[in-house]
This record gives sequence, C-alpha cells and structure tokens, in this order.
Amino acid sequence: MSSKSNGEEFKEQLEDIIKCPICLDNFNKPCTLSCSHTYCLQCIKDLAASNQGHFICPLRDGTTISSTNIDSLPLNLVISEIVDVVKKHAALCNVKCCNCNEHTAKVWCRDCLNKGFCRECYETLHKLPALADHRPGESKPPKIIHCSEHPTKEAEFWCEEDKTLYCSGCLIEKHQQHKCELIGDAVKKVIHKIKEDFTKHPLSVSPEIELKKILTEYEEQSKVKKSSIAEIFASIRRMIDDREKLINENLSDVDVQNKKKIEEYQIEWMQKWRNFRERRILFKQRVTTADYVTILQHRDNYQQYFSTANEDWTNLRPPILSEYNVEGVSQVQAAVKQALENIRVVEQSPYQNLQLEELISNQHNNSTLNLNNHGLNDFDTIIIAKALRINMKVTTLYLGNNQITAVGAARIADSLRYIKILTKLDLWSNQIGTIGAQHIADILRNNKTLMELGLNANQIDNKGAQYFADILRPNKTLAILHLADNQIGDEGAQSLADMLKSNTTLKELYILKNKEISANVRTQLKNQDNRLR
Repeated sequence: MSSKSNGEEFKEQLEDIIKCPICLDNFNKPCTLSCSHTYCLQCIKDLAASNQGHFICPLRDGTTISSTNIDSLPLNLVISEIVDVVKKHAALCNVKCCNCNEHTAKVWCRDCLNKGFCRECYETLHKLPALADHRPGESKPPKIIHCSEHPTKEAEFWCEEDKTLYCSGCLIEKHQQHKCELIGDAVKKVIHKIKEDFTKHPLSVSPEIELKKILTEYEEQSKVKKSSIAEIFASIRRMIDDREKLINENLSDVDVQNKKKIEEYQIEWMQKWRNFRERRILFKQRVTTADYVTILQHRDNYQQYFSTANEDWTNLRPPILSEYNVEGVSQVQAAVKQALENIRVVEQSPYQNLQLEELISNQHNNSTLNLNNHGLNDFDTIIIAKALRINMKVTTLYLGNNQITAVGAARIADSLRYIKILTKLDLWSNQIGTIGAQHIADILRNNKTLMELGLNANQIDNKGAQYFADILRPNKTLAILHLADNQIGDEGAQSLADMLKSNTTLKELYILKNKEISANVRTQLKNQDNRLR
C-alpha cells in the first residue's frame, strides 16, 4: 500500500483541526476546555442543556463544566483563524468566469489583471491579436498589492527595516539606504525560516511517543521490582501470602500516584502540542493560499510565538515519579516471622545530585557540556537527560571517566533526539558494554549531525563492533569513531574494516588498540586502510 502524500496528510490534519468532534462540522466559535479539547460554543451549550446544566467532555477525561461557566470559556483564536482562512480559500476556488459569469474560472491571466476565465471564454477572447501574447496560468496568482504611495504602481519590494511593501519608484526615491528585496525572495526566506523553526522544535513530535515511552519504562521498572519480590516470597509462600498481598497493594498505590502524575503531564503537554500544531497548520494554510503578505506582516509574531513556545517547552518538565524500595527482603529466609512484620513499602525521595545540577547549570549557555571525571552513575543520567532535553544548544557532550552502564547509556541516547545540533559525544572510560553501545549506535540511524563519537574503554566486544559496522554502512555523517581499549577481537575488527569499503564518510576509526586483536590481523588491517588507527 502506497504511503500518503504530504498534501493528503496535510489535508487530513486540516480536517482534524477544523472539525468539531460533536457536530462534525467546521468549528463555529470554538472554545477550549481546561483539558485542552475544543468544541463549538453552541455544541457545549446544547449538551449541557440536555445533561442537567453540566457539560462533560465527550472524550471522557473527567472534565466537567457547568452552564454558568460556559460563556467564560476562552475562544480558540488559532482554530478560528484557520477556519476563516479555509473559508476564504474555498471562496477563491469557486470564482466564476469574469466573462460569462456561469462557469468556474479555470484559467488566470496575469496580463488581464489576474482575472479568471473558463477555458472556453479564455480561448475565445484571446484569439484577438492584441491579446494573443497574454500569459495564462492554471492557478490564481497571488493578489497584486499596489504601492501605498504610488497607487497606480504594483508593490514589488519588501523593506525589512520598515516592514513595508514598496514599488520601484519608492526604492529609487528614498529606500536606497535600506535593505530591500523582491517580495518573492523575502517570502521564500521567511517561509523557509518559519518551516525550519516548526520542524526543529521539540513540540513538532507527537507527545504520544514520549508519553508512551515514559509509561512503558515505568511499568517495566515496576514489573522488575514486583518480580524480584515474587521470587523471594515463592520459597516461603504459605507464610507470606497475606503479607505479599499487602505489599503489592501498597505498590499499586504508588503506581496509581505515578500514573496520575503522568496523565497530568500528558494533559499539559497535549495542550501545548495542540496549540503548536494549530499554529503550524495555520501557517501551512497561509502558504497554501499564497497569503504571502500576511506571512511577511506577521513574521515578528511568529518569532514572538517561537520565543514563547521555547519558554513553555523549557518550563514543561517531565513528572517527578515517586520511587519505592521494599525493605527487609534479604532477611526474609533467615528470620521469616520477624522479617514478614518488618517488610513494607517505603517511598523514596527522587534521586538528587545537587553538585551535578549546579555543574550543568553553570554550563547552561555553553555549546559544550563537560561532565568528565565526576563519578557519575546511571541515576545521574536521569538528571543529565532532563538537562539535555531542555538545553537544545549543546553541540559537544563529554561524559568520560564515569560509572555509566548500559542503563544510563540508553537514557543518554534517548535524550539526544531532542538535540538537533550535537556534533560530538564522548563516553570514554565508562561501563556501557555491548548493550549500551547498541543504544548509542542507534542514534546514528537517523542522526544527521553527529560527526565524532568516543567510546574508548567501555567493555564493547565483537558483537558490539558488528552492530556498529551494520549501522555505519549507510551513514553519511560520522567522521570519527573511537573504539580503542575495548574487548574487540579479530572478528569485530574485520567487520568494521569491511564496513569502510562502503562508507567513505568515516575518516578515522580507532580500533587497533584492542588487546584481543591478534598481531597478524592488526598489521593486516593497518595496511588495508589508512583510516584504521
């Protein structure tokens, strides 16, 4: 089955945005509830009237509003504007032929002041010699804007300093000192910049992916802890059935609390994401309808929005989930009766490393984040991952000579998808192993900026080397890879060397300083490719 085109996908997004889920028609006075869902004002009132004066969100998220508060609901101005733009575009698409006023205009003539004709009328009228050289087009050209100071002349230039359109006469008279450019060129630059800002912003990614990951990771951790408890209780099942039930009930209470936090976080994120998507759809619709003047005039508004969106993104912090530990388990077999009375769930305070947080804060505005030689562990990678998620300026990240394992490497790898400009990552002298190396290598599947990766002294074996070889064959970005002082032998080294035959981007591959590589293979590889170090 063929994938949807960008146009089809955008059309579906547009329909999703402008249709009220209740009446299934285009929004009329769309109002947004506290849960971020939007409905027509009249739809809300009608449902409230049929439900004893209370409107319950149809999406069943628990949001309820009384009739007395409905009129105070905020109007969703972005969706309202999108609906207006769609209506205007629909009206433009149904313009009648300016000659017969019966058929829909299909041909537009710029030399006839952009008037639209049906095909029959255009061909009939333009058979005249005086009109034969006119230029027809299949789509309606952008609206001609006339100069405010010279009404008979068409505005051709955009003055960035004055934020105004001018004709060629104005340019000669008083704008020689200003930086002016053709409207078309200015529009292309602004559209490109705004598209790029929308694309690179973290809110461009559906929050469902991140939220699902948070919930899955939490449930997996919870499952591991519960499984560990069950294994210990199995040997003394007859004595601990009642106690095990109590423990699991307590654990479930913690789960409920944490899931509630995640759900609250989801609502907040979804609200910001919907607002972001609505603005993006509005912008795309303006581009689609060739509303270039509005785009130019609202350029500063877009930048102000991105500034606000960045601030909102920075303030959007993942939920701090309660952790727990089951105390007394290790003593259960030695002193069953006493231990059973002592076993209980104790909530733990979230892990903190104030020194690390201060260190990161001091480097917040730097493009380089240097966390080498600080004895950091996997818990610390939670703090680091959160910092990376917020600070999108980092181009170089040093995490060398710490105590990070595969668990921490997975967190770091996951957080790097928020950093669109990272060029160097160095994790030398940690304990990430082959599994951790695979997490890091997975970054290279889609990353287009990482040019240097350091994984020296990380207990990576032949399997990890093979994984890197497979990942790097199609990679066109990474230029330097450090894999020295690991546990890579002849097989892994040869796999990486073979990879270089198809990868011309990688200029330096440090693998020869692995003790498991035999002297003969080391000499052979050194002579095979001068990129091997």
